[in-house]
Amino acid sequence: MENFIIYMAKASGLIAVFYLAYHILLKKETFFNSNRWFLLAGLFTAAALPLLVYTKTIWVDPVPMAETATRTVTLEQLIAYKQYQQQMAEKAAIEAAAISINWFDVIVGMYLTGVLLFSIRFVLDFLSIRRILSGNIVMKDGRFRLIDSEKARSPFSFFNYIVYNSAQLKQEELAGIIIHEKVHSSQKHSIDMMIGQLFCIVFWFNPLVWMYKRSISQNLEFIADAGAIQVMEDKQAYQKTLLKITVQPDCINLTNNFYQSLIKKRIVMLNKQQSKKLNSWKYAAVLPLLAVFMLLFQVETVAQEKQPAIELIKLPEAKVKFAVQIDKNTQDSELEESKQLLKDEYNADVKYENVTRNPEKEITAIKVTVKDKGQSQVYEVAGHQPIAPFTIEIEKNNSGRNVITFGNSIGKDNFVRAQAFRIDANGDLQDLANDSMHVQKHKIIIGSYGMDGDKMPLRSSVPLKVPEGHWSVNSLKIGDTDMLIVINGVKQKKGDAIKLPLGQEIAELNMVKAKEAKKKYG
Repeated sequence: MENFIIYMAKASGLIAVFYLAYHILLKKETFFNSNRWFLLAGLFTAAALPLLVYTKTIWVDPVPMAETATRTVTLEQLIAYKQYQQQMAEKAAIEAAAISINWFDVIVGMYLTGVLLFSIRFVLDFLSIRRILSGNIVMKDGRFRLIDSEKARSPFSFFNYIVYNSAQLKQEELAGIIIHEKVHSSQKHSIDMMIGQLFCIVFWFNPLVWMYKRSISQNLEFIADAGAIQVMEDKQAYQKTLLKITVQPDCINLTNNFYQSLIKKRIVMLNKQQSKKLNSWKYAAVLPLLAVFMLLFQVETVAQEKQPAIELIKLPEAKVKFAVQIDKNTQDSELEESKQLLKDEYNADVKYENVTRNPEKEITAIKVTVKDKGQSQVYEVAGHQPIAPFTIEIEKNNSGRNVITFGNSIGKDNFVRAQAFRIDANGDLQDLANDSMHVQKHKIIIGSYGMDGDKMPLRSSVPLKVPEGHWSVNSLKIGDTDMLIVINGVKQKKGDAIKLPLGQEIAELNMVKAKEAKKKYG
């Protein structure tokens, strides 16, 4: 619907361009036949040009991307994620059920109502012509069909039919009128009138379209007047016939009527000196406006990424691991929630048995069984002291099967796999993955190390060394860094950890050298 409104607006604008060009530059010229084709061309151009779209392709540099490593999601994060999904589903359902006014539907209804009313009027005009043509004697005059009818309040022509009321006219007046209408009929002016009427139906809301149709009708009268004068011997008698009735009678929109309003303009054009051929340049005046229209509205720009000019650096294949943490304070409701989450995400069946709590409602004993397609893993703790935190970890291996393990608690943010790089003095990239790392000194999370420098029992990447000079580590908050990181075109805040939505992975890392980076990002 939105595209249809845009189309109608563009077409209406083009109709205005042609109408103003005719009204300002061509209306007073005697190029009547050329004006006829100009006005018709304006309608068809307005209908067709908005449908023509020129596609322009621009080449852009690829967006730098980096590949992440394994992410561990805790039970709290999983619960929050599921709640978010449920909230979004409920919100969408509420919005769909809400009763609101769709203004597009209102506009469509109003537009179609107008089209229907004017279409009915179009059909009634045909029926009026049929009533006049039927039941009367038809006299053949070559290819023309002459009908003398008392029903005709004004002489008119419709294709090969010429209708008049001889009782209202003198013989010399009737002869001039028939010559005039024969010009209309021989040049198929009824087609012009029908085209103009159809555009008035489609663009009924645009007042310029009705004025445009009126200009078409007036120009056709100029053509018929000029043709009649070339045949008639008495030019003055013809002009007196035009002046006989100065008040326009009722007429049918689809016909060419002899008596039109603005009789004075017709007489002025009859006596006007022929325009100079040099004035034909005015027809070309509309071309620059059409070119501007195409450049402003009909050029669609499509961006296409260039092939990377530098080598693409691939990090280890990313995976997502779910880790459900259970500690002494985990509630029964949270245990049930974790069972459902692991069932939904990995189709794994989890059973909690022998759950024992002390008077402080802390868990002192528990047995956990995780089953999945022929495999079963059991973790059991028994005693009188509160249990130590542990995790149920599930991830898919390369074959697509689940790998189920139990481990010590990893907290919410301590499981990180990373790749470190160093920019040397020449602006080249150095991979530091094979060096060792001074964890106690720098207190950062890389590989299997924690914030406090103690090793964590996690499967992780190899240790890394923090070198001297300019360096940065993906997925870590390390204070001030000298490397700008851009994800999907968005610059990351300097010094902040890179956070990815649950379930999303970064495919690849594109390292840009200093000069190229400065040129691209400033």
